[in-house]
Amino acid sequence: MYNLLITAQSGAWKKTVYEYERGRAVREYADSAIADRFKGLTKNDIDELMSLPCLFAYEGGDDKARIGWITSIKVRAAEIRLEFEIEKEAPTISGARLKNLTTELDIVNWELNRTHWAVKDVNLLQVLKTARILTDEKIRALDPKSKLVRVGLTTPVTELQVRPSVFRVPIGKVEEDLVSVMIPFDANFNKTFDAVKAACVSCSLRCQRADDIWNENEIIQDVFSLIYRSRIVISDFTGRNPNVFYETGIAHTLGKTVIPIAQSKNDVPFDLGHLRFIKYLDNREGRQKLTREIAQKLRGIIG
Repeated sequence: MYNLLITAQSGAWKKTVYEYERGRAVREYADSAIADRFKGLTKNDIDELMSLPCLFAYEGGDDKARIGWITSIKVRAAEIRLEFEIEKEAPTISGARLKNLTTELDIVNWELNRTHWAVKDVNLLQVLKTARILTDEKIRALDPKSKLVRVGLTTPVTELQVRPSVFRVPIGKVEEDLVSVMIPFDANFNKTFDAVKAACVSCSLRCQRADDIWNENEIIQDVFSLIYRSRIVISDFTGRNPNVFYETGIAHTLGKTVIPIAQSKNDVPFDLGHLRFIKYLDNREGRQKLTREIAQKLRGIIG
């Protein structure tokens, strides 16, 4: 998803603060499910909206649109006050180019002629990459502190040619909606997997664990193929399971985005201690919280 913010005020996006009338914020020109989802503008809603990339545009395409992020949302009686930051070094988008991408960006007829804030169920950054407005080269040229760099949008660059001797490299491409879950083959983790799967489903992603498939004679080949095909890998380090550690190493070598989870900080390997992980409790409330936190992380990754 992404935030589409349109204004008629010339130069508005050169500042850092903007206010929308309540009636023109979030729900206009949005899918009914999204409108209902954010109608309360709860703290969780606000956190999620702030995690989404933004397209800052002007009515009629009179000025260039910019990419950026909302940094603060204050809900008031009659208006909503936004603080934001523009990716100043990122490419701008001309009005003509934006109009050519209206279908891909789910911008409907006349929407560019009305001041409003809409939430769209579209991967903005991927659309811009496909249109070659954003490229790996342009993103890598940005300041390393740029959020576009930190969200892991670029394709990993490596001079290492991976030629595994134990695995056969599958034929095919990465499946953009596939998440693989590296979790101990133990019935005690079934409810944890269900919580992870619920998070993936809420983000319109497919979720698999290695014991869900049996395509090869060797289980490790199934595991490698699953990781290879996946866009994102979720690893549960609980209990310091050696198989999960091994599989996570494969994922890192293949340049996958890995989301670590664990019931205890002590379960996270020392070599991975610098990475942020999601801690959860193995009870109903803890697993519900795990679902919410993984979903928020996934949305940040997929845009």
